[in-house]
Amino acid sequence: MENNIHPTAIVGENVKIGKGNTIGAYSVIYDGVEIGDNNEIGSFVIIGGRGEIRKANEFNGKIVIGNDNLINHHVTIDKSIEGYTLLGSNNFIMTKAHLGHDVAIGNNVTISSGANIGGHVVIHDHANVGLNAEVHQRKIIGRGAMVGMGASITKDVKGFEKVVGVNRVIGENERKLKELGIE
Repeated sequence: MENNIHPTAIVGENVKIGKGNTIGAYSVIYDGVEIGDNNEIGSFVIIGGRGEIRKANEFNGKIVIGNDNLINHHVTIDKSIEGYTLLGSNNFIMTKAHLGHDVAIGNNVTISSGANIGGHVVIHDHANVGLNAEVHQRKIIGRGAMVGMGASITKDVKGFEKVVGVNRVIGENERKLKELGIE
């Protein structure tokens, strides 16, 4: 299966791309990015740009993206300082989301439109980050957790917790527990 890269997309010389990927118009993928198979990358996406750390001069890390992800238009994914920015497989990253440097996103994660994920954040499998939510750097979002629309997360979120507002836990993510067959 061949890749479908729009002629206006800019892909660095040292980008590794698997098979069956689509890269939309005017997207930019910098060197140091590895992309698996069957990913759909929308238009105006920036992958591998300089991370946003005032005192950092160099970003020598890499970005590794798994398989079967949808990365919708206007998403930004920043390069890590020295290690890796990781995006697993089967994730749904909606319009205008931002993934900061050195993040680690598991599998089957949804990051909704306008969500801002700070540097060094870890988001475990099956988690969901709501519209325009903010996750402060170095926080952990547990497996199957649900971060509500517009939430401001400044503390770690445990697995399967539902969190709204500023770190306010409102119960378990019962829908996700049932979906995954966990009683």
